[in-house]
Formats: sequence, structure tokens, C-alpha cells
Amino acid sequence: MKFNHKALFYIYLYLNVFCKGIGLDNSSKLYLILIVLGAIAVALKIMKDSFTRKEFIFISISLLVGIANFVLTLKPTLMLTCICLIGLKNIDINKMFKNILNIRVFTFILTIFLSSIGIMNNVVSNVWKTDHLVTRYSLGYLHSNTLHLSLFLIVSLIIYIYFDKIKVKHYLLIMLVNIIIYRYSICRTGFIAIVMLLFLHFIVKNNQIIKKNISKVVLPLLLIVIFVSFFSGLMYNKIELVNKLNSIVTGRIAYSNYYLTNYSASLFGHNISNDTNAIIDNGYILLYIQYGIVGSLYVLYIIYRIVKNIKINLDYKKAVLIIMFLLYVLTESFLPNIFMNFTLLFCADIFFNNKAISNEV
Repeated sequence: MKFNHKALFYIYLYLNVFCKGIGLDNSSKLYLILIVLGAIAVALKIMKDSFTRKEFIFISISLLVGIANFVLTLKPTLMLTCICLIGLKNIDINKMFKNILNIRVFTFILTIFLSSIGIMNNVVSNVWKTDHLVTRYSLGYLHSNTLHLSLFLIVSLIIYIYFDKIKVKHYLLIMLVNIIIYRYSICRTGFIAIVMLLFLHFIVKNNQIIKKNISKVVLPLLLIVIFVSFFSGLMYNKIELVNKLNSIVTGRIAYSNYYLTNYSASLFGHNISNDTNAIIDNGYILLYIQYGIVGSLYVLYIIYRIVKNIKINLDYKKAVLIIMFLLYVLTESFLPNIFMNFTLLFCADIFFNNKAISNEV
């Protein structure tokens, strides 16, 4: 039987989705193995595919950015993303999304089940929420926030894939699961994000004016969230309103201020793995600090092209999805991780011409 050169790439992609689905951290040695597997998969695929000059330039830049960042920071995330991006030539994105959803649902149920029988660790933490102490459970994930983020990713995939088939009973079922998971995670961000996603889906689906214009909102939103991230981080302890906002978002702005203050600008990012003074919960700040100016421009350019394409095609389904991801990344750091921020997969139809192949190299 003839070997399908795409098969190894799919294995690489779905293994990464599986690993993130069960909450594995990028510091795991398994990710080094995945980088090697991905390199082999993409190399075999590139030898079989044909590329235009523009596609070849995109591939070359992606490799250079990914390798440089990995060598200097020892963080595999951007390298894994770059490997995945350059392997998207002639890939069926819609089929891929459905398979990702199946893996995500399976790993979500599996992780909670293994946690319930004691095989996976159920991290219990006590934290102050406003004026009282609450107990949070991770149900097998590294953190309770990751638990609710995983649910959000599942819901967002369901909304995108079955956009026009979602009915009131589905809203109710999703909200029931959302409430149940919230009782364990006590993650306001995840809970509110799912509510907002359902509401946004409802008004876009049922209002033709909003459906027609929602794609025009995405680019201004991208600029706003980037500005808010850096402005609030730099203005912490300088503007009282920012300090109050920091209390609402449980110290996330103070963390951003720490990194913006203590780390200078760099081309390919800093290795911050040994810095235990603070954590980065803002994806835009993390992108700048950990992946540098070059890595940030690379990822943001891909997002910009996706957003621009959404506006040109009036693609309301993608608009709903990416709006919620842009907002969620204000409080979580998964922006450059294509296996969690799967909106980056939309660039496949932008950077690769799967129809007419001209000026092949």
C-alpha cells in the first residue's frame, strides 16, 4: 500500500492536540519528541508538495523564526506552531477542525475521569475571590483555569462547526455543563467567555445586520486589545483606574507590569522559565516578552492576514470565533499555540494556494 505523505503530518498535529487536551505542559520532554516528529513529517510532506515562490518564502521565514526562538529561549511552543503552519499545504481545514473537536471532547472526558479515580492529579487550591475564600479544583489539569479553558475550546469548536444548526436546547445543554464545571474551577473568565460566545453566536445568527457587519469589528478589536494590554501594563501604579482594574482581573496587570519593567526588548525573546516572581496571563504581553519582536511580528502578521481575509469575505463564522479568542487571550497566554489557538489554522487558505500552482520551486 502506498504511503500517504500527509498521514505523518496528521499524526503530528493530532498528537499535539491530544497532549494539550490532557493538559501537558510544554516543558515536558515529550514535546521535544514531537518537534522531531513534526520536522520529519513536514520534510516528507514538502518533498511531495509543490510550492509557489510566495509559499516558499513563507515556509522559509516560518522555519527561521521558529528555530531561532527555540534555540534562544528553549521554549518549544512557537517552533511547534511554525512546523504545523508550514505543513498546511493541501490540508482539509474543515475536516481537521472536526477531528480536533473529537480529540478535545475525548481528552476532556478522559482527564476528568482519570482525575476522579486518582490516576491524574486533582490540584486543589484556596484563593480569595472578592471578599471570601473559595476552593478550586483542576480535575486532572495543571490549573483550574486550564480546566475551564479546555471547555471553552470545545464549545468554540462546536459553535464554529455547527454554527447554523445550534438551537435553544443546545444553548441550555452547554450552559448546564458550563455551570457544572464552574462549580469546580471557579474560573470567572472561562465561565463568562462561554456565556459571551453563546450570546454573540445567537445575535449574529438571528440578526442579519449584525451578521453582515460583524466581520468589520475584528481588526479594530485586535488593535484595541493590544493597546489595552501594553497601556495597562505600563500604567500600573500610575493611574488609579488601572489599579482598580488590576484588582478585578486578580493581579494580571501587575504581572504584565513586572515583565514590561524588568525585561528589555529583544529580537527573539527571553528565556523566562526560571523567573518565579510572577506569571504572564496576558497572551499579548507573553508574545512580546517570550518570543521577542520578530516572533511577535510573525504571529501578529498571521493574525492580521486572517482578520483581513475575514473582513473581505464577510465571514461571520470565523469573525465570531476570533473575536472571542482575541478577548480570552487578554487573560490567558495561549496566543501563539496553534494547538489551542486553532484560529491560526485559518491562515492555510491565505498563505497557501491550493488551486493554481505557478512559479513552482
